[in-house]
Amino acid sequence: MSNGVAEKSKIAWPDFIRKEFEANQFNGRVGTRLLSETKRVRVWEIRLAPGERIGFHRHVLDYFWTAVTPGRARSHAEDGTIVEAVYSAGEMPRGEQDGSGASTMMRGLRRARDAGRA
Repeated sequence: MSNGVAEKSKIAWPDFIRKEFEANQFNGRVGTRLLSETKRVRVWEIRLAPGERIGFHRHVLDYFWTAVTPGRARSHAEDGTIVEAVYSAGEMPRGEQDGSGASTMMRGLRRARDAGRA
């Protein structure tokens, strides 16, 4: 995975993204479909077509995910950071929680969009 910080301020966010952020600050739905759940584990499926996005959400558990196909993504984080990333098929990025709902991979709330094939 290669990624880079595109912006570091919510000022650069369009109004609709700022409004969505405020409305979803406690949204724990991190995927498009919940496949399985226990006290410690939730297995989500995320399928995004090029240009499609999943809204802001908060990670409450440690996590990892697998890119099934190569692609590009743009994520908006709670601190205003916008990260653009390129993923290869089979990559498994992960993040650990710090107890506040924030993760070491991307702090706090986040929103991801498939920016198209790599």
